[in-house]
Amino acid sequence: MKERGFHILRLQEVDSTNVYAVRLLKSRRPEEMTVIAAEYQHAGKGQGGNAWHSMPSENLLFSIIFYPGFLLPLYQFYLSKVVALGIKDVLAGYAGEGVCIKWPNDIYFDRKKIGGILIENSLCAGRMEWSVAGVGLNINQCRFPSSLPHAVSLRMITGEKIEREKLLQEILFSVGQRYEQLKKGMYGVLNDHYDACLLLKGRKGKFSTSSGQFEAIVSGVSVEGELLLQVSPDLWRSFGFKEVEFMG
Repeated sequence: MKERGFHILRLQEVDSTNVYAVRLLKSRRPEEMTVIAAEYQHAGKGQGGNAWHSMPSENLLFSIIFYPGFLLPLYQFYLSKVVALGIKDVLAGYAGEGVCIKWPNDIYFDRKKIGGILIENSLCAGRMEWSVAGVGLNINQCRFPSSLPHAVSLRMITGEKIEREKLLQEILFSVGQRYEQLKKGMYGVLNDHYDACLLLKGRKGKFSTSSGQFEAIVSGVSVEGELLLQVSPDLWRSFGFKEVEFMG
């Protein structure tokens, strides 16, 4: 079914919407903006291979297929910015200014996690062949495992049950708008908007690396997607995925 420019494939249960999307890409070439949405996934994946926990029919679980052949591999993190901003733009309308982006690809409300994004890319001959953006958002779930003390849902924030289908349509439309900005080369706009809603932007936080813990100010994100931290008045350092952990 095509809705607002997105072809939505709806599944009751799947191992992982990202895994399903990749299987689809290997068997045929679905249209760009094809969406795989599931009520439940029993092997959901998060960043770094972490499992994603979600109660059936309570949240939003979906993946979007892109063909960003216009995008140089160096700039592949811009796709993460596109999806994160598209989601943040919509959720802020429900939950207010507390919605922010925690580098590299989590959606937060203040210091609690609403959702996460996992992007998988395929490169061919030095170009982006396809990308799958997997999204998991806590919408109506109100109880989480004790292993997830910082999880929160949109319903817990607003005190109201959310119409998930309406929200999904709004998010897809918003992501589509941000993707058009990327295709038009509006890198500066995406950079400015992404940096403006980074968790702890311009503020000091606690971080941990293999060398130990330290305090630093979040400055922004590099073109390559590395986190830029100001560790002293005249010293900045950049960190890639899994090289640094946010401690609070």
